[in-house]
Amino acid sequence: VVGVILAMLMIILPNKQQDHNPSLYKSASDVIRKRKATIALCSVFIIYGIADFSLKLVQFNVENAYRDEETLNTHLTALTGAIFFMSAALSFILCLVKGSFRKHPLNWTIIAWGTLLGAVNVGCTACMLRALGMMPTGHFYPLYNIGIVLVSTIIGICFFKERIKIVQLLGFILAIAAIAFFF
Repeated sequence: VVGVILAMLMIILPNKQQDHNPSLYKSASDVIRKRKATIALCSVFIIYGIADFSLKLVQFNVENAYRDEETLNTHLTALTGAIFFMSAALSFILCLVKGSFRKHPLNWTIIAWGTLLGAVNVGCTACMLRALGMMPTGHFYPLYNIGIVLVSTIIGICFFKERIKIVQLLGFILAIAAIAFFF
């Protein structure tokens, strides 16, 4: 419970705005933009929850169906490949429908970086599916998400020379404390 409370504080503190005065939104378009941003944020939360639940459900069913380790790993690898193949196919179809290939010329550098990012993402998903089988879901997802925030913060500071405020530093420290409480 303490870990979850610390994790929630870690998320809330760095994003706390100084002034919640509605008069800051000077025009109707600013209000609409804020509403769209709120809807987008809620959509990400809901879709992320559905995706995580679906992964855990499939992983649980695969684990119960295949008790020997080699068959289980084969099926989890096939599941990961299927997820990313479907994602790539749907993205390609969407680009065809939207006419993206006509609007933007083929750029091999972007394709190479996209392929590298996709390979890393496949590896992360494969590791995530295996980790879900090794630890309770209630521990895994908070640790996973806190870890993403910590690594992103460190990358931002080291590579992009971002400056963090005291409140963000406090959130960073709370994230580390939350991880400690989960173990």
